[in-house]
Amino acid sequence: MEYSNNVLILLCIFGSITAIFSGMVATFQYDVKRIIAYSTCSQLGYMFFSCGLSNYHVAFFHLFNHAFFKALLFLSAGALIHALFDEQDIRKMGKLLWGLPLIYVAIMIGSLAILGFPFLSGFYSKDLIIELVYSRYVLDSIFVYFLSLLGALFTASYSLKVVFYIFFSKVNFSYTIYKFWNYHLSEVTDRMSISIFCLILLSIVSGFVFSDMFIGYGSIFWNNSIYVSLDHFYLLDIEYIHPLIKNLPIILSLLIMILLFFLLDGSWFFFLNYNSLYKKLLSYYYYVAPFFYYALFFNKLYNNLYALILNFSYTIFIKYIDKGLLEVIGPFGFYKFFKKINNILMNSITPLIFFYIYLFFLSLGLLILIFIFINIIDIYIIINNLFLLSLLAFIFII
Repeated sequence: MEYSNNVLILLCIFGSITAIFSGMVATFQYDVKRIIAYSTCSQLGYMFFSCGLSNYHVAFFHLFNHAFFKALLFLSAGALIHALFDEQDIRKMGKLLWGLPLIYVAIMIGSLAILGFPFLSGFYSKDLIIELVYSRYVLDSIFVYFLSLLGALFTASYSLKVVFYIFFSKVNFSYTIYKFWNYHLSEVTDRMSISIFCLILLSIVSGFVFSDMFIGYGSIFWNNSIYVSLDHFYLLDIEYIHPLIKNLPIILSLLIMILLFFLLDGSWFFFLNYNSLYKKLLSYYYYVAPFFYYALFFNKLYNNLYALILNFSYTIFIKYIDKGLLEVIGPFGFYKFFKKINNILMNSITPLIFFYIYLFFLSLGLLILIFIFINIIDIYIIINNLFLLSLLAFIFII
């Protein structure tokens, strides 16, 4: 890829589109595990367009940091689902801050880390990727830079959405279930709490501790394992970016989180014209939300287009060729041919003893005539090996 700038540009574009698309889909989801899963796809998009910028060590560093806070989020989500008796819809939760404090701390730190909050692990890799895009100083990089900023905004939106719906929103389940949860709500076990504490610690310090090893100026992480052209080396340019540009992702993320908090809360709409503004926003939301909730209907596209290709391939290549023609002229055809010969021989043989004696001496004579005819052995060897010929005739009959 280092010898083709077009391939690197395509990798940047597809990676940035993946980051923003997955972030948009995660924002409109309500299943806590599905939100985290689409978040993973979004972060993989960041890693891909970092590779498109020839910053393979930075992409691997983000993958390394991402392992800790995403494992923390998934483990915390599993503990949350277990504590709420297999409930995964965040709309049916709320006011769980004091009931599940450890899970709250874990999800909050994991969400802030994936957001790129200063001095957490994601800050050292995710923001660096965005800065490297900006420091490329070409038109394609500016386009990718804006897409990466939008991806960061959607990262902030779904991170706040998870925390708000689970821990701060009003209680959205019946009083009976809420009372039952209050009496039976249990935190994680001791063994799981050890894992969560370790992941919390690594989500906080991994970026700072390992940054010099992965992306430090004094160390080349891949050494000669991965070739990087000197024309694509511009890691020093990020030191000359304006501080406002450096902090723009976290500033915009905090602003969108504040705005989204008021949107999710909804109480401030009562100070405005409720009948006009709020209903208009809701009408727009109801039009847009299904489009992203179903991931731009890619599954529908797969079922209607990709499934047709699969059915055609199965019918033509598997059913008619592999299981049809090749089986008939191949192993199944050989089996049918020899089975038919076997049936003919079995039907022509009678169970009388003299018939088998006749076949034995006939085979013995045929073997002797064949050996004499082709001059392989002479009569003396035939007489001396009569026992062997008898055995061969017996085997031939069997």
